[in-house]
Amino acid sequence: SAQISGPLLGGGEASIDDLQGKVVLVVFWSSEAKPFQSQLPGVLATVRKHSSKGLSVLGVNLDKESAAANQFVLQHRITWPQIFFPEPERRGWDNPVANFYGITDLPTFWLIDRDGRVVSTQVTATDGLAVAAAVSAGGATAARGAARAGGPRVGTAVSPGGSGGGPTRRAGGGRGGLAGGDHGGELGGV
Repeated sequence: SAQISGPLLGGGEASIDDLQGKVVLVVFWSSEAKPFQSQLPGVLATVRKHSSKGLSVLGVNLDKESAAANQFVLQHRITWPQIFFPEPERRGWDNPVANFYGITDLPTFWLIDRDGRVVSTQVTATDGLAVAAAVSAGGATAARGAARAGGPRVGTAVSPGGSGGGPTRRAGGGRGGLAGGDHGGELGGV
């Protein structure tokens, strides 16, 4: 099971363990990542649609400045908790959670089932809703079947310095961990 925990943007602590028994969408993001900005409306719609069925969300923010993250959260009315480390040396690509799991692209969406097992590290527009619906209705077995039925998962990550869109991919890649391959996903299309 995933071990995701840390300090919250507004104070306090969060842990994936606090959400045991719920389906959890983990969102690794930065306010500067243009792909996240463009995918956010779909993410918000998906969360609205599936939250009554037991979907929870936990954000892992990779901004360098808390003010930028706070402003983005308020501006876009993001209601889920955001892990954000107060120490400057643990922000951005130095975020311990992102480093531990080898996150190299933003955004990255993970889906975790009610038992705390990672069902997908590459949730995309083509399989994200099917997985969320399957996990909400039928548990881990149905979710894995829906993920396989979705076919290949093609990410939308772009390289840094693209069209002035801020950091979306870590230079040099990650250190491995659970997340392998292309992690730039999109979630939407309700």
